[in-house]
Amino acid sequence: MSDCFNWFASCSFISKLLCVTVLLAATGILFFALRASAQAEPSSCPYDIHLSVTYDYLTPDQRLLYDRMYDALRSGQSAVSVPQGVSRAEAEQMLDTIYNEAAELCAYSRWESRVADVSGGALEVQLAYKFPLSVQEQFINEVASLARSFSGQTPYAGIESIHDYLIRRFVYDTGWSFANDTELSYFALKDNKAVCNGYAQTLAMLGHFAGYTCSYIDGSVYGDDGAYVGQHAWNVACVDGRFLWYDATWDDAGSQPLRKWFALDGAEMARTHKPDAEYSAFALLKSYLPERLSWKLYLDVNDGQGFVRGASGDASSALSLSQLKAGEYYAPALVLYNEGQSDFPAVVSYRLEGQTISWGEYRVPAGSNIPFRTLAAQLQGKTGAFAVSWYVNGIPLCVCRWTVS
Repeated sequence: MSDCFNWFASCSFISKLLCVTVLLAATGILFFALRASAQAEPSSCPYDIHLSVTYDYLTPDQRLLYDRMYDALRSGQSAVSVPQGVSRAEAEQMLDTIYNEAAELCAYSRWESRVADVSGGALEVQLAYKFPLSVQEQFINEVASLARSFSGQTPYAGIESIHDYLIRRFVYDTGWSFANDTELSYFALKDNKAVCNGYAQTLAMLGHFAGYTCSYIDGSVYGDDGAYVGQHAWNVACVDGRFLWYDATWDDAGSQPLRKWFALDGAEMARTHKPDAEYSAFALLKSYLPERLSWKLYLDVNDGQGFVRGASGDASSALSLSQLKAGEYYAPALVLYNEGQSDFPAVVSYRLEGQTISWGEYRVPAGSNIPFRTLAAQLQGKTGAFAVSWYVNGIPLCVCRWTVS
């Protein structure tokens, strides 16, 4: 590093000016790239879009189309352009994806929307509506209010609460047809009846609004004897470092859930549930963190000289501290503990205020731990409600929430 400084010192004024100009230009490009990346996500989504497992498995171009469609459906636009990297088949699939994954957009008429050719060989998604936007906005507010009763729990308990609530509230509607749309969460919650789509869409929707990482899945189901039963829909959720599977429809035996299709790992669910091709990446998702690895969330306070006090919690936590003093700021952290006999490779990242910050691969030493802390400059002098989402090896792990007054 000292050789670099010596070289720079020996340069002429013009050379130094050129170097600084290039550096500032590169920094500007990086800033605008990060800014564009943050703005690419749907600005009108009332929850963190990364709570959708499906969203994080889309390609960047597919995400961009999803983002455009979401914002268009909130504002009542009739058409959005399809990114060049998205094929017609992928665009058609995105019509289904946003229909199932974002059921709060109840004004969206999936069956009247389509992908169309436009000039120059480009494609656009033409959107149709079944309700006025005012109906949709009222529904979104009602969903947000309902979801608050399930939030603030551990992910396992939160998903369990939603699963059981739907079973107690819904009656399986054997007379369902496309005409009455009881597969939609809007009609399911309005009429208290649904088919499998309605159970799965509503679980995913309430999970997102309550702050849990989950998604809608559909595919084919088979009996214990291997015989084909038919098309079906169910859910996957990221629960305390594991992907677990839920089928609220098959667990619905009246007022009391069966719990036979509840919190199963990928291999167990795969015996009878086969996801369609677009969900194939989810088929055998299991625990992505070994049992020997655990974690704890910390919410520390720094006074500019060091950490002076703090709080800690497990899994998804809502942490709180007393009011900040002058010069103090919050510094959330994730600590990974490795209780095994060998090192664990981990790529850790976090998402805060629309930005994702990632470290390269670290190896958590056997019998030791490594802390990962948010950038101090991100939170200095800021007040309000905050949430940091932590990821390990690209998969959502936990969320830390707090309020600065």
